[in-house]
Amino acid sequence: MKCTEVGKAGRIHRQRRLPFFCLALVSAFLILLAAGCGIQRTPGGVMRPGAETLGYTVFRLDWQPVGVDKRQDTALKQARDRRDPNQFALWIENDRREYIRTLAVTEEAARQAWDGYSTGLNRWFINAGFLGRQQWKDINAAIVPVPADTRLQYTWYGDSFNGSEALPAGTYRYCVEACYGKEPSAYYEGVFVMGDRPDHSVAAVVGIAPDPALVRNVTADFVPDRSAFFGIAGFKKSLKAFLSR
Repeated sequence: MKCTEVGKAGRIHRQRRLPFFCLALVSAFLILLAAGCGIQRTPGGVMRPGAETLGYTVFRLDWQPVGVDKRQDTALKQARDRRDPNQFALWIENDRREYIRTLAVTEEAARQAWDGYSTGLNRWFINAGFLGRQQWKDINAAIVPVPADTRLQYTWYGDSFNGSEALPAGTYRYCVEACYGKEPSAYYEGVFVMGDRPDHSVAAVVGIAPDPALVRNVTADFVPDRSAFFGIAGFKKSLKAFLSR
Protein backbone atom coordinates (compact mmCIF):
# COMPACT_ATOMS: atom_id res chain seq x y z
CA MET A 1 0.00 0.00 0.00
CA LYS A 2 2.79 2.37 0.87
CA CYS A 3 4.60 1.61 -2.40
CA THR A 4 1.43 2.39 -4.34
CA GLU A 5 0.98 5.70 -2.55
CA VAL A 6 4.62 6.68 -3.09
CA GLY A 7 4.41 5.82 -6.79
CA LYS A 8 1.21 7.82 -7.19
CA ALA A 9 2.74 10.81 -5.39
CA GLY A 10 5.79 10.66 -7.68
CA ARG A 11 3.60 10.70 -10.79
CA ILE A 12 1.61 13.66 -9.50
CA HIS A 13 4.84 15.54 -8.71
CA ARG A 14 6.20 14.90 -12.22
CA GLN A 15 2.92 15.97 -13.80
CA ARG A 16 3.02 19.23 -11.87
CA ARG A 17 6.59 19.92 -13.00
CA LEU A 18 5.87 19.22 -16.68
CA PRO A 19 4.12 22.55 -17.50
CA PHE A 20 6.93 24.53 -15.86
CA PHE A 21 9.53 22.53 -17.80
CA CYS A 22 7.74 23.18 -21.10
CA LEU A 23 7.41 26.87 -20.27
CA ALA A 24 11.14 27.06 -19.53
CA LEU A 25 11.99 25.44 -22.87
CA VAL A 26 9.75 27.83 -24.79
CA SER A 27 11.18 30.84 -22.95
CA ALA A 28 14.75 29.74 -23.66
CA PHE A 29 13.92 29.25 -27.35
CA LEU A 30 12.38 32.71 -27.64
CA ILE A 31 15.33 34.35 -25.88
CA LEU A 32 17.85 32.65 -28.16
CA LEU A 33 15.78 33.51 -31.22
CA ALA A 34 15.52 37.15 -30.24
CA ALA A 35 19.23 37.31 -29.49
CA GLY A 36 20.05 35.93 -32.90
CA CYS A 37 17.83 38.52 -34.55
CA GLY A 38 18.93 41.52 -32.58
CA ILE A 39 22.66 41.44 -32.00
CA GLN A 40 24.17 39.79 -35.07
CA ARG A 41 26.64 42.24 -36.61
CA THR A 42 28.81 42.31 -39.70
CA PRO A 43 32.39 43.58 -39.96
CA GLY A 44 32.27 47.24 -39.02
CA GLY A 45 29.68 46.72 -36.28
CA VAL A 46 26.62 47.35 -38.46
CA MET A 47 23.40 46.07 -36.91
CA ARG A 48 21.48 43.50 -38.93
CA PRO A 49 18.20 44.97 -40.28
CA GLY A 50 14.77 43.56 -39.56
CA ALA A 51 14.32 42.33 -43.12
CA GLU A 52 15.77 38.94 -44.13
CA THR A 53 18.31 40.06 -46.72
CA LEU A 54 20.46 38.06 -49.12
CA GLY A 55 23.64 38.91 -47.24
CA TYR A 56 25.90 41.89 -46.74
CA THR A 57 28.49 43.77 -48.82
CA VAL A 58 31.65 45.31 -47.40
CA PHE A 59 33.05 48.31 -49.27
CA ARG A 60 36.68 49.29 -48.71
CA LEU A 61 38.70 52.24 -49.98
CA ASP A 62 41.97 54.03 -49.36
CA TRP A 63 41.40 57.57 -48.13
CA GLN A 64 44.19 60.12 -48.51
CA PRO A 65 42.87 63.48 -47.27
CA VAL A 66 44.88 66.66 -47.43
CA GLY A 67 45.98 68.11 -44.09
CA VAL A 68 43.91 65.81 -41.84
CA ASP A 69 45.82 64.51 -38.83
CA LYS A 70 44.90 61.75 -36.37
CA ARG A 71 42.22 63.68 -34.53
CA GLN A 72 40.14 62.20 -31.75
CA ASP A 73 36.34 62.12 -31.89
CA THR A 74 35.81 65.38 -30.01
CA ALA A 75 33.56 68.41 -30.35
CA LEU A 76 36.50 70.32 -31.87
CA LYS A 77 37.00 67.62 -34.49
CA GLN A 78 33.29 67.65 -35.33
CA ALA A 79 33.34 71.44 -35.67
CA ARG A 80 36.30 71.23 -38.05
CA ASP A 81 34.52 68.52 -40.06
CA ARG A 82 31.81 71.01 -40.98
CA ARG A 83 34.30 73.10 -42.94
CA ASP A 84 36.82 70.45 -43.96
CA PRO A 85 37.49 70.66 -47.73
CA ASN A 86 38.12 66.88 -47.92
CA GLN A 87 34.76 65.37 -48.88
CA PHE A 88 33.48 62.13 -50.38
CA ALA A 89 30.31 60.10 -50.90
CA LEU A 90 29.64 56.38 -51.34
CA TRP A 91 26.27 55.41 -52.78
CA ILE A 92 24.41 52.47 -54.34
CA GLU A 93 22.45 52.28 -57.60
CA ASN A 94 20.64 49.40 -59.29
CA ASP A 95 21.54 48.04 -62.73
CA ARG A 96 19.30 50.69 -64.33
CA ARG A 97 21.31 53.45 -62.62
CA GLU A 98 18.45 54.29 -60.31
CA TYR A 99 19.57 55.71 -56.97
CA ILE A 100 19.00 53.49 -53.92
CA ARG A 101 20.81 55.01 -50.94
CA THR A 102 23.99 56.72 -49.76
CA LEU A 103 26.05 54.63 -47.36
CA ALA A 104 28.34 57.50 -46.39
CA VAL A 105 28.66 61.20 -47.20
CA THR A 106 30.83 63.67 -45.32
CA GLU A 107 29.19 66.44 -43.36
CA GLU A 108 30.12 69.54 -45.35
CA ALA A 109 28.94 68.04 -48.65
CA ALA A 110 25.70 66.88 -47.02
CA ARG A 111 25.08 70.29 -45.44
CA GLN A 112 25.54 72.14 -48.72
CA ALA A 113 23.35 69.67 -50.60
CA TRP A 114 20.55 69.86 -48.02
CA ASP A 115 20.69 73.65 -48.28
CA GLY A 116 20.28 73.35 -52.04
CA TYR A 117 23.83 74.36 -53.00
CA SER A 118 25.90 72.40 -55.48
CA THR A 119 29.02 70.75 -54.06
CA GLY A 120 32.24 69.38 -55.49
CA LEU A 121 30.45 66.00 -55.47
CA ASN A 122 28.43 66.84 -58.59
CA ARG A 123 27.53 63.28 -59.58
CA TRP A 124 26.30 62.44 -56.10
CA PHE A 125 24.40 65.73 -55.88
CA ILE A 126 22.50 64.95 -59.10
CA ASN A 127 22.03 61.19 -58.70
CA ALA A 128 20.81 61.43 -55.11
CA GLY A 129 18.04 63.81 -56.17
CA PHE A 130 19.16 67.09 -54.63
CA LEU A 131 19.03 68.83 -58.01
CA GLY A 132 15.26 68.31 -58.05
CA ARG A 133 15.04 69.66 -54.48
CA GLN A 134 13.39 66.51 -53.16
CA GLN A 135 12.62 66.28 -49.48
CA TRP A 136 15.58 65.18 -47.37
CA LYS A 137 13.70 62.08 -46.20
CA ASP A 138 13.63 60.83 -49.80
CA ILE A 139 17.39 61.12 -50.24
CA ASN A 140 18.37 58.20 -47.97
CA ALA A 141 21.85 59.32 -46.96
CA ALA A 142 23.99 58.55 -43.92
CA ILE A 143 26.26 61.43 -42.80
CA VAL A 144 29.76 60.57 -41.52
CA PRO A 145 32.58 62.74 -40.14
CA VAL A 146 35.67 63.33 -42.26
CA PRO A 147 37.76 60.21 -41.55
CA ALA A 148 41.28 60.50 -40.21
CA ASP A 149 41.99 56.82 -40.94
CA THR A 150 43.51 55.93 -44.30
CA ARG A 151 41.65 52.64 -44.85
CA LEU A 152 37.87 52.96 -44.71
CA GLN A 153 35.21 50.26 -44.55
CA TYR A 154 31.43 50.50 -44.86
CA THR A 155 28.87 47.70 -44.78
CA TRP A 156 25.51 47.36 -46.49
CA TYR A 157 23.03 44.54 -45.87
CA GLY A 158 21.18 44.93 -49.15
CA ASP A 159 18.23 46.55 -47.39
CA SER A 160 16.25 49.74 -47.82
CA PHE A 161 17.26 52.85 -45.89
CA ASN A 162 15.15 52.04 -42.82
CA GLY A 163 15.93 48.32 -42.93
CA SER A 164 12.31 47.26 -43.52
CA GLU A 165 12.73 45.95 -47.07
CA ALA A 166 15.25 43.50 -48.56
CA LEU A 167 16.34 44.21 -52.11
CA PRO A 168 16.14 41.36 -54.66
CA ALA A 169 19.04 39.41 -56.10
CA GLY A 170 20.78 41.00 -59.04
CA THR A 171 23.53 43.33 -60.15
CA TYR A 172 24.13 46.57 -58.26
CA ARG A 173 26.44 49.50 -58.86
CA TYR A 174 28.51 51.24 -56.20
CA CYS A 175 29.89 54.72 -56.76
CA VAL A 176 32.52 56.71 -54.87
CA GLU A 177 33.13 60.39 -55.55
CA ALA A 178 35.66 62.62 -53.79
CA CYS A 179 36.47 66.32 -53.95
CA TYR A 180 38.68 68.91 -52.29
CA GLY A 181 36.54 71.97 -51.76
CA LYS A 182 34.78 72.59 -55.07
CA GLU A 183 37.42 70.76 -57.08
CA PRO A 184 36.54 67.15 -58.06
CA SER A 185 39.27 64.67 -57.13
CA ALA A 186 38.21 61.20 -58.28
CA TYR A 187 35.16 59.19 -59.27
CA TYR A 188 34.97 55.38 -59.16
CA GLU A 189 32.32 52.92 -60.31
CA GLY A 190 32.02 49.18 -59.84
CA VAL A 191 29.36 46.47 -59.99
CA PHE A 192 28.72 43.46 -57.79
CA VAL A 193 26.14 40.68 -57.73
CA MET A 194 23.92 39.90 -54.75
CA GLY A 195 22.80 36.28 -54.79
CA ASP A 196 23.68 32.92 -53.27
CA ARG A 197 27.43 33.13 -53.99
CA PRO A 198 30.21 35.40 -52.74
CA ASP A 199 31.29 38.12 -55.14
CA HIS A 200 34.39 40.33 -55.24
CA SER A 201 34.55 43.54 -57.25
CA VAL A 202 37.20 46.17 -57.94
CA ALA A 203 35.91 49.60 -58.96
CA ALA A 204 37.47 51.45 -61.88
CA VAL A 205 38.24 55.15 -62.03
CA VAL A 206 36.03 57.08 -64.45
CA GLY A 207 37.83 59.83 -66.31
CA ILE A 208 41.16 61.14 -65.07
CA ALA A 209 42.06 61.11 -61.39
CA PRO A 210 44.70 63.53 -60.12
CA ASP A 211 47.87 62.19 -58.57
CA PRO A 212 47.60 61.90 -55.66
CA ALA A 213 43.84 61.36 -55.51
CA LEU A 214 41.81 61.54 -52.31
CA VAL A 215 40.39 58.05 -52.94
CA ARG A 216 42.08 54.91 -54.26
CA ASN A 217 41.63 51.12 -54.35
CA VAL A 218 37.85 50.92 -54.06
CA THR A 219 36.53 47.36 -53.68
CA ALA A 220 33.32 45.52 -52.75
CA ASP A 221 32.87 42.04 -51.27
CA PHE A 222 29.44 40.43 -51.09
CA VAL A 223 28.94 37.70 -48.47
CA PRO A 224 25.79 35.55 -48.78
CA ASP A 225 23.70 35.16 -45.66
CA ARG A 226 24.12 31.43 -45.24
CA SER A 227 27.63 31.90 -43.86
CA ALA A 228 26.84 34.60 -41.32
CA PHE A 229 23.21 34.97 -40.28
CA PHE A 230 21.27 33.39 -37.42
CA GLY A 231 17.94 34.16 -35.78
CA ILE A 232 14.68 33.75 -37.70
CA ALA A 233 16.36 33.41 -41.09
CA GLY A 234 18.69 30.70 -39.83
CA PHE A 235 15.87 28.88 -38.04
CA LYS A 236 13.76 28.86 -41.22
CA LYS A 237 16.65 27.51 -43.28
CA SER A 238 17.37 24.77 -40.73
CA LEU A 239 13.70 23.80 -40.55
CA LYS A 240 13.42 23.71 -44.35
CA ALA A 241 16.53 21.52 -44.61
CA PHE A 242 15.19 19.16 -41.92
CA LEU A 243 11.79 18.78 -43.60
CA SER A 244 13.37 18.13 -47.01
CA ARG A 245 15.23 15.04 -45.75
